[in-house]
Amino acid sequence: MNRGAQPSASAERKKLSQETAYDLPVYSFEDLLGALASRARVTYVFKEKTEQKTADKTPVTFWQVPDPTPVQARAYELLRTFPVTGS
Repeated sequence: MNRGAQPSASAERKKLSQETAYDLPVYSFEDLLGALASRARVTYVFKEKTEQKTADKTPVTFWQVPDPTPVQARAYELLRTFPVTGS
């Protein structure tokens, strides 16, 4: 009787522990994309106080991109292993 393909030892460990070899939680592809989508660039705009206005009324602006979580960092590593080519 043919039982089909047997899961690898690595797959069995992941199934039992619900963790990857990198000690990160096992994610579905959809959940992993959701984790990546939650990373955002934050824009800060500082307006001048009324008494400090100058001829140049350009507000001071800067951006902050928080460090990725361990799961996001690993996802970026995996994405880099599959380069996208084409137009």
